[in-house]
Amino acid sequence: MKPCRAQAPDASAVGRMEAAEAALREGRFTAAEAAYRVALAYAPQSVAACLGLGDALCGQGRLQEAGAAYACAARLDPASAAALRGLGLTASGLGRHDEAVALLGRAVRLHPRDVQAHFLLAEALRALGRPRQAAAYYGQTLRLAPGHAAATLHYGLALVADGRVREAVTWYERALQENPGDVLLRNDLGHALRRMGSSEAAREQFAALLAQQPGFVPALVNYAVTCRDLGDGAAAEAACDEALARAPDYCPALFTLGVLRQDVRRHEEALALFDRVLAQAPDNVPARWNKALSLLALGRLAEGFALYETGLGHKDLRGMPPDPSRRLAGRPHAGERLLLWAEQGFGDVIQFIRYAALCKACGAETVVACPPALHRLLLRCPGVDAVCEEPAEAQYDRCVALMSLPHCFGTTLDDIPAEIPYLSVSEEARAAWASLLPCDGRPRVGLVWAGGLRLDMPEARLADSRRSLPLTRLLPLLSREDIAFVSLQKGEAAGQIRELGLEGRLADPMDGVRDFMDTAAIVAGLDLVISVDTAVVHLAGALGRPVWVLSRFDACWRWLCNRETNPWYPGVRVFGQPAPGDWDAVVARVAGELARFALERE
Repeated sequence: MKPCRAQAPDASAVGRMEAAEAALREGRFTAAEAAYRVALAYAPQSVAACLGLGDALCGQGRLQEAGAAYACAARLDPASAAALRGLGLTASGLGRHDEAVALLGRAVRLHPRDVQAHFLLAEALRALGRPRQAAAYYGQTLRLAPGHAAATLHYGLALVADGRVREAVTWYERALQENPGDVLLRNDLGHALRRMGSSEAAREQFAALLAQQPGFVPALVNYAVTCRDLGDGAAAEAACDEALARAPDYCPALFTLGVLRQDVRRHEEALALFDRVLAQAPDNVPARWNKALSLLALGRLAEGFALYETGLGHKDLRGMPPDPSRRLAGRPHAGERLLLWAEQGFGDVIQFIRYAALCKACGAETVVACPPALHRLLLRCPGVDAVCEEPAEAQYDRCVALMSLPHCFGTTLDDIPAEIPYLSVSEEARAAWASLLPCDGRPRVGLVWAGGLRLDMPEARLADSRRSLPLTRLLPLLSREDIAFVSLQKGEAAGQIRELGLEGRLADPMDGVRDFMDTAAIVAGLDLVISVDTAVVHLAGALGRPVWVLSRFDACWRWLCNRETNPWYPGVRVFGQPAPGDWDAVVARVAGELARFALERE
């Protein structure tokens, strides 16, 4: 555009700039845009007008056009911090975070004391999933501007994302001492405390937040989540109900109430709640994932396994495929080398390795990437050609997570591959362990009473606490003199044998166990396994040994709402809690069945 004639340009440009700046300050972005465009007609080389136009367009959400205005400013002044910041901001807003990091990195090099450039660079790095670098730049932002509210908040989030949860808690506590009325800081402190495993302390923070700001809907939901962690379902539901009374379509409240319905096995109600979330946010991963769990628990396997794929790549649900571009989308093809990738726990691997035989029947060669503790065992599984520890160690044409195979094969309740046993024990391993088992003629029964606690994952930690019980609860079983009991317990919980002085009643060969082949050799020498829901259940089931599962009320989906028989393992019998936390009823029932079991073997 050409400038107007005579001496008016300067005065008109100044007037338009003043009007534009006033409109921008007041948030009247459309008026600011119009004024800046007129100013640029008078002074097309004005860096300030280009920058102002970019800001006005940003305020309207027109990021592509804003980027063009900032680019114009950068051409006029390549060292302009504001232009580089604007370009970085719009690139991030358009999802081009790598580009934003490059632009903002240049800005902080040229202007090392530019607070906003450091902050925006930290934001872009956090969006890219690089929390350690993000934390460094949030820290630099705060050194330059100690009171920067957003950096204070997001620095803690970056620390949590980097796994430095205790450091984040310390940071939030210090920040709250300086800003005790900051509800966002208190909210994030509660999240960090819960992540650290301190749900009671987290609930106290959310309660304090609600005392500061009664009816704050996000805090009500967070309070509900921590009440659920602590086993107070009634308080959790009341908090969700209050949140939904204030905000009927608030997705986190709908989702949390859905999870509470799952806890009490009201899966149809849970599905309706998750569907309300998905109607507003179709790509909500937690809602899709939890809907999958309810569908699977109800036996609707085809629908459930299709949605179960949602969890792939989500850090708290399922791992990232080693090479998404080579991911198997249906059944394997003949002649291809297929990587079966173990992305979840030991029990999951043991349950779903049965699909290797189906892959082999399609003509594929299979290699399984899994932890070394499973290698010797899986090499004896039909359909497994080779094993390795990491996917990078394998040469393959396509890859698939083991738990994706039911979806690939379209599994339903009627066609679960259940040719048992599909795992076996080498004669060498069986012989090596036979001498360590009781041999006085009494039936030999293996016991497992606790799973492994995953302290860094709140949901897994909650499930682990619900599925485990102390050994003292099994004393009614151990009182039977006509049974020879054998511990199959690993980890810290095994120490309860010595603490209770039960060495004489419970043989414990587990110190010498190196891997699952050793455990399988012990199980192969037993008449029965009684276990809480751990990998040992799957191991015994896959070996074709009788196994009784002590299952929590909110049973894992694979036990089909604690149905006594199970299509995955014909030799499994499920003893489910009749009410949440009621282990006494389970143990009493098992004790009665164990008496009949002993009589039948006299």
